[in-house]
Amino acid sequence: MPQRPRSRRSARRRHRLVRLFLCLLLAAALAVVLAGWLLLRQDDRARPADSSTSAPQPTPTPEPTPTPLPTVELDESAVVSTHALLLDADGHVIWQKGDADESVYPASLTKIMNALVALEHLTDPEQLVTMPLEIYQPLFDQNASMAGFWAGETPTVRDLLYGTILPSGADAATALALTAAGDEATFVQWMNDKAAALGMTNTHFANVWGIQQDGHVSTTRDLSILLNAALQNETLRTVMSTASYVTGPLSAHPDGLVMQHSALSRLDGQELDFTLLGGKTGFTDEAGMCLASFAEKGGQEFRLITTGAMTTDTSVPLHVQDAVTIYSAIRMP
Repeated sequence: MPQRPRSRRSARRRHRLVRLFLCLLLAAALAVVLAGWLLLRQDDRARPADSSTSAPQPTPTPEPTPTPLPTVELDESAVVSTHALLLDADGHVIWQKGDADESVYPASLTKIMNALVALEHLTDPEQLVTMPLEIYQPLFDQNASMAGFWAGETPTVRDLLYGTILPSGADAATALALTAAGDEATFVQWMNDKAAALGMTNTHFANVWGIQQDGHVSTTRDLSILLNAALQNETLRTVMSTASYVTGPLSAHPDGLVMQHSALSRLDGQELDFTLLGGKTGFTDEAGMCLASFAEKGGQEFRLITTGAMTTDTSVPLHVQDAVTIYSAIRMP
């Protein structure tokens, strides 16, 4: 009987120890779980988002395959012009002869710039212009090509544009310059300003219609830039594409003055695998025959500058012959 209380006390002490041990064990387990959860949170924050659970990314658009450019199967010796530069409508060089940045004389290709600048300042195509008497003798002295307007006649600005481009009339080009600027020097400065704005870095004009003169130079590359700018002007593109034009009645031409395109008229009756759309011719003894032209072949448009086609017989259109040779040699991809 005296040992029973000690046994009960021992049992209670064991029970307390067991409960304490279980509590400590549970606390340790909770601490482990909590530590593992914190480590997982830190790992989630450090890792980039799982691509399998992120928003779907758009499929990259494949790069388009470049369209092959046309080629030209042509030996340089087949072209009389000393310089030639053929481009597509996007400005890609397809074929060339000579250095495209070498100075050349632009001759009457100058009149493309004349017409382009005149259109910026003479906004009414029906404005009447009186042909000034004083311009004629200097033009006769230079043996300049003429549209055929007589002194005192009153053509419209539109008539003068066609007279400048189709028959390459120095009378029409000079009248445009004087009407727009009041004097030739101011108009020449406008032409040079426009050349600079277009990026024609190797071009300088000294007169309004292309007479041979010191400091009146360009390059085939610069002239291609000028042709491109002209073709972006809807009015000028129309003028350069016109085969023939008749003015309204004039005092010396009651039935109108008839003008023919100096390049397009040369191809009448020829069967070609391209269409010459238009352009502008030029000639001086020093420059030779020059041509800025544009044509369509295989559904594409091409632009061509040729300069320096020399001949003593100006009735032979070497510049047009070279254009036919080059355009005919284009091979579409």
